[in-house]
Amino acid sequence: MKNIFDRSVLANIPEVKNWLGMYARNSQDTIKRVEKEICVFFNVMDFKTIKDVEEFKVEDIYKLYELSSELKWSNNTTNSYIETAKLFYRWANYNNIIKQNNSVFGIKRLKNDAEPKYCPSEEEMKTIMQTIKKHTKNNRMFVMVKLCIYSGLRRKEICNLKISDIIGNQIRIVGKGSKIRMQTINSEVIEDIQNYIKTERKQNMEKYIQMGGKDLGYIFVSGINDIENHKKRPKNLENGNKIDPNSFYNQIKNMCNKVPIKNSEKISPHTLRHYFGTSVYDKTLDLALTQEAMRHSDMATTRRYVHLN
Repeated sequence: MKNIFDRSVLANIPEVKNWLGMYARNSQDTIKRVEKEICVFFNVMDFKTIKDVEEFKVEDIYKLYELSSELKWSNNTTNSYIETAKLFYRWANYNNIIKQNNSVFGIKRLKNDAEPKYCPSEEEMKTIMQTIKKHTKNNRMFVMVKLCIYSGLRRKEICNLKISDIIGNQIRIVGKGSKIRMQTINSEVIEDIQNYIKTERKQNMEKYIQMGGKDLGYIFVSGINDIENHKKRPKNLENGNKIDPNSFYNQIKNMCNKVPIKNSEKISPHTLRHYFGTSVYDKTLDLALTQEAMRHSDMATTRRYVHLN
């Protein structure tokens, strides 16, 4: 089988590279994903030059459908390749690089085969919080989950928060694509964060500094209960003791196994973001306001976070 992931197309067809330049301000993960998807599309269609796109026929897309079946891709993966191809075509046509060929827009998306994201009810969320409060020795997890619920922050955004990002009742957020936003936070949550910083965080950082680490100002830090034990297990002393996003994810998953509700195994930091989006919409019934609160650039994305009762 031909290597469909071959990226030589980027060198052979400079227009593709020019198009990818529009994504320069996006995250590295996004850039790599888009680059991979457009290369796969060109390789599967066997396009050698930009002009080959002008001769494209909607029937040609069956090559991609057949390949996706052979490789057992999900429908969502195949749809992602299709949408990237459409975006490239729209750009090339708009900039008069190729002639108009509406066949590209005749490509049909496959049925979404992903399960709808789980979103807990208000009563279930109370049970989740009570369980976390009951079964955790430290206060950090409770405060982080509470921040998820009342702000809709992504787990990486929460783990990257610094004390200097708290300004009054607002938090400075560095989101996807390094976009910076200020978001107003519930005053009770701000108070909980401040109490955590003055008590639990202070104790952990004192021990961390004794081990030779530096305080880089991250709000949520890992716990250090026994310095002697940690000396036997080398610890990264260069990351400011910042809690890892994957560690935060795993801790929530492990904790929620104890929650006495249906679908508790589906709870994750991202589930809490869905809960936040639904809560905002329930209170405002305004999708535009919900989009702003979620910090989405596309309203279609916001719709997926609103779970109607």
